[in-house]
Amino acid sequence: MWVSSQWFGTDVVERIVTVIRDEPKISRRDLSRQVCEWLGWRDPLGNLREMSARMALKELDRRGVIVLPAAASVPNFKRETAKTRTAAIEAASRECSLKQLGPVEIVAVTGENRQQSGTWTRMMEGYHYLGACTLRGAQMRYLIRSQKHGVLGAASFSAATGRLASRDKWIGWSETARQANLQQVVSNSRFLIMPGVKVAPGLACAGSDASADFQ
Repeated sequence: MWVSSQWFGTDVVERIVTVIRDEPKISRRDLSRQVCEWLGWRDPLGNLREMSARMALKELDRRGVIVLPAAASVPNFKRETAKTRTAAIEAASRECSLKQLGPVEIVAVTGENRQQSGTWTRMMEGYHYLGACTLRGAQMRYLIRSQKHGVLGAASFSAATGRLASRDKWIGWSETARQANLQQVVSNSRFLIMPGVKVAPGLACAGSDASADFQ
């Protein structure tokens, strides 16, 4: 079957079942790495597609094809997350032209920077109509910041949907072409300008639903 844009044949599924049976304490991360090695599942830079493999394993588990080992708990994660989310967002409130606003910087949010990551999540939970959610596959998150006025907004890009009939038909992709070129497509999964920021023309302006419309 096709899962996460990858073909899982009977031989691969049987290998997964065997590993889980013989190593009941194997972590999901280690299992996903093994699956990547078996399938030669790597990104253009040669890195194992661990996250895609992990999502595929969860889907196989959901379908009843395999039974995954229990997920490992992360000590203090909930406590630290709750603490991070209580911090205030130093968001800008400004109505002016782009020239008056001054320099704007795009700051990449890394998993190691808990403060930036927490700010991004709280902004999406509080002001984006779709919320923060869990982004699928490869992803990048950004804060949009003014050194003078503070945080203006946030955005994220994530891996494209594996199969999307209307998109694939419009492009004219065959199955082979889709598999070969999907990695060149990205999804703008979130884009937000804070409600108090109204800068036009030249910067997205917040609408009544707290999402952003380009101008």
